Amino acid sequence: AYEIVSRDWSSDVCSSDLKVFLLDCGSNYGFYSFYVASLSLNNQVLALEASPKTFNAFKANLELNNFGNIDYRNFAIDEISGRFVTFYESLNDWESSVTHNNFKNNKKVIVETTTIDKELLSKNLINFVVIIKLDVEGNEFNAIQGGLNTILKYEPLIIIELSKHNLSNKIYNLDRKSTRLNSSHVKRSRMPS
Repeated sequence: AYEIVSRDWSSDVCSSDLKVFLLDCGSNYGFYSFYVASLSLNNQVLALEASPKTFNAFKANLELNNFGNIDYRNFAIDEISGRFVTFYESLNDWESSVTHNNFKNNKKVIVETTTIDKELLSKNLINFVVIIKLDVEGNEFNAIQGGLNTILKYEPLIIIELSKHNLSNKIYNLDRKSTRLNSSHVKRSRMPS
């Protein structure tokens, strides 16, 4: 249901006359990136993918489709920028992660981290509907911590994958974290089952 529901959310927002900026964290092969970019040349996309193998496939896909409104980077999204972390690449690219290796490993690689705030610091997105998609296999809460200034400034629509890996993330301790987001900043929506 994750893919269907979130696509419906983004198509509702993207069907407006407003320009859309999508920060696609865990872009994989580019499903969301190419979808949003294809709706209007005025839309802008920044795609971040930690897996070098999947990033290269995204790059090849972009070259074939020739979208000029997509920028892409090979970084792991995190709460701290500039660290080098172990990334566990799975044979199934959709389960590769920096937080766990509970799958058949293909290999370990070292990737650099970045934050939402760092990536969007120099962008003026006042005239955009901002969407942040987080599908980073257990590192979503860390990514939010690294994007609090952006979230408070632009109040984006956040599409987030929640799974058992979020709660078992040993890098992110829910008890020790405090956030500047409170119920007045967050609108929750329940996804249909």
